[in-house]
Amino acid sequence: TVLQRWLGPTDRVLVLSKAFMPVLLPACLHLSALLNRPVDVVGNRLTGDDGVLRSEDKQRELRAFLEGYSCARAVVIGDTEEDIGMHRTLTDLGIASRLVAMSPKDPRIRAEADLVLPSWRHAMEHPFGE
Repeated sequence: TVLQRWLGPTDRVLVLSKAFMPVLLPACLHLSALLNRPVDVVGNRLTGDDGVLRSEDKQRELRAFLEGYSCARAVVIGDTEEDIGMHRTLTDLGIASRLVAMSPKDPRIRAEADLVLPSWRHAMEHPFGE
């Protein structure tokens, strides 16, 4: 898969989405099996007030995920304006970051993205040019 080509042997995968966990978990289990590595998942729960709905929520969850990890670079793959904040958070933390807009639904992410792709079939180049 494209992600297998993009990932190094020690790279981590985080799926951070405003989708509900009952939807995310089966997809992430499948992704984990495809990539042959664990996939961390953060999404909305059916109960509670600490959801992941806004850009600020995604930024908060990303910062919490990165605590305790050494991260030199990251790729954010998104399709809406809410995903831009994750890219900016990584940059603010001094982490080299590339924003890939995958089938973007929002002109703002299209304008800010390092790479705009209409689908995974078009993902040939590595976001860091490797």
